[in-house]
Amino acid sequence: MKTTCKITALLLLVLASAFHSCEKKEIPEVATSEAEVITTVLARCGGAILSEGTGKITDCGICWGTDPLPDLSDNVISGYPAADTFSCDMSGMLKNRPYYVRAYATNENGTAYGDAVSFVIWINTPGPAVMDADGNLYSTVRIGSQIWMAENLRTTKYNNGTSIPLVTEATDWQGLTAGSYCWYSNEETTYKVTYGALYNWHAVSSGKLCPAGWHVPTDAEWAALTLYVGDLPVAGGKLKESGKGHWEIPNIGATNEFGFIALPAGNRTPDGLFNGLGSAAYWWTSTPYENNPDADAWYRRILNSQSEVEINFYTKTMGASVRCVMD
Repeated sequence: MKTTCKITALLLLVLASAFHSCEKKEIPEVATSEAEVITTVLARCGGAILSEGTGKITDCGICWGTDPLPDLSDNVISGYPAADTFSCDMSGMLKNRPYYVRAYATNENGTAYGDAVSFVIWINTPGPAVMDADGNLYSTVRIGSQIWMAENLRTTKYNNGTSIPLVTEATDWQGLTAGSYCWYSNEETTYKVTYGALYNWHAVSSGKLCPAGWHVPTDAEWAALTLYVGDLPVAGGKLKESGKGHWEIPNIGATNEFGFIALPAGNRTPDGLFNGLGSAAYWWTSTPYENNPDADAWYRRILNSQSEVEINFYTKTMGASVRCVMD
């Protein structure tokens, strides 16, 4: 009887061991997050561990390169063994060239990869041309993950075909509460093609000022642009048209290396006067000033006397240029 029990116990042990050895050994499951281009020298990507498989995670990170399916033989950023989610910064990429990145995770059974995502460090690369409701055609430029008009908007109609009121008299411009536009010094022939129109913020807030598929950029989108090109202290110079063709001297820092071609279109003050042609560029954002949203909105300014992009808010009755960005 004792011998039988011993044999039975041994048999059960052998069967359990065999069952355990036949158990499927699984590698992890990992997902790749979307790649984000931060600046001209920095991109960010990461991933999430969806399953550890049948072994403990010993390493995870990203692999990246020009191959559409990068693996651990390519560029690797690793060292996140205990992270459910992780994010890594990549550098050293060439401009205007596609790169691919995959998250990976490793356990004792092997390495798993997430789907590949791609990104490009865009700089001064033409985007698709776009036409406004008047039939004006605009060149565009890819800057980071955004596509911007490379010219100031000059439409006299909203994108639904409705005319925007043209206001010439200074007394009529004061205190406007409806969308309106003008040409600098009311001289359309002289300034329209080069500098575009000046719009009050009520035209901007219509949501119909830019062509379909485009919009007036938010304060955050302007911030992303300036960060990408080098941040506020130098971004103005990098966005300005170089030389002295339109900007007055000294046009500090002007390189136009991103193809934005910022021009000094000036503005129209709330009392209806024209100011700053040749020395200053003003662009509306679509974002109201949070501390006084009924009256003020954020804008950007670049001057000939500095390389900085200035951030400020002003009354919505100011006339300023508009650059549209693709949806």
